[in-house]
Amino acid sequence: MRVFRTGMPALNQARAEHGLVPLRDLGDVLNAVGRVLVCTSPSYDFAADDVPANVRYVGPQLDDAPGGGTGETWDDPGGRPLVLVGHAARVVYAGAGLRVSRKASTADLGAALGRVLDEPRFRAGARRMAATLAAERDDGLVVDELEQTAALSHSANRDPSSP
Repeated sequence: MRVFRTGMPALNQARAEHGLVPLRDLGDVLNAVGRVLVCTSPSYDFAADDVPANVRYVGPQLDDAPGGGTGETWDDPGGRPLVLVGHAARVVYAGAGLRVSRKASTADLGAALGRVLDEPRFRAGARRMAATLAAERDDGLVVDELEQTAALSHSANRDPSSP
């Protein structure tokens, strides 16, 4: 959360210029906003059962095509297993793939690829994950939430004496 700590002075300066109280940390930021839009599926968020009331899940944003331009998307019913470097906790938890270290050797990467291709449980996990993501995908939800947020902001900032 270092990025939030380093950005807090500039944020608090902007808040002060508008007569707003300073914020201490990310928790204060999240509590100060009307809505927090989370661009993922609640099924793949470890904390989904314990989020503040202002948090809205707007579903996975699946605009990218990992199939190398083949048109396949992450919610493709084919459910291809994954080998990921870095942030992969939910994919691993879902049984849809493996995580390898950023320092993994070519041999380690090859072994991981071999496992996800050879062991049927990874394909099955990937299919379950793909089905969940497809079921929870609603491309209009993020737009609806943004429009509602804008409407709330507009009415909250409107001069009550104007028509």
